[in-house]
Amino acid sequence: MTYKNEDVIKEFVNYGCDETIKAENLYFEQDILYSFGFHYPLCIRLKDSWLINENGYSQTTTRHKNMLIRNINPEDIKFFTTEELKDFMRENLSDKGLRFITIAELNKLRIIKNLN
Repeated sequence: MTYKNEDVIKEFVNYGCDETIKAENLYFEQDILYSFGFHYPLCIRLKDSWLINENGYSQTTTRHKNMLIRNINPEDIKFFTTEELKDFMRENLSDKGLRFITIAELNKLRIIKNLN
C-alpha cells in the first residue's frame, strides 16, 4: 500500500499500528516519527505528550512539522533540539514503547530536562 504524508501523520497521532508506516520521506517506527531518515527525529510520542523537534532541516520537514502540529493538542506539545531528542531516544527506548510513559513519570525519574 502507498501512503501519503497525511496518512502517516494520522496513523502516528492516533496511535496506529506499530509497524513501519512510510510515505516518500516521512515515516514512523513504533513511537518515533522521522523526516528524511533516522538522523532527524521529528517527534516522539508519549502517553500524554508529544516531544517535537524544534530545529529546522528543510522546507519539506517544516511542512511535515506543521502538518503534525495541526493534528495534536497544542497543550500537549514540548519542543526539543535534535540532539536532545536523540539523547532521549538513546536513554529511553524500550520494548514496551514510549507511548506508555507520561511526562510526569519522566520528570520523576529526571530523565528529561526542561519540561516546564
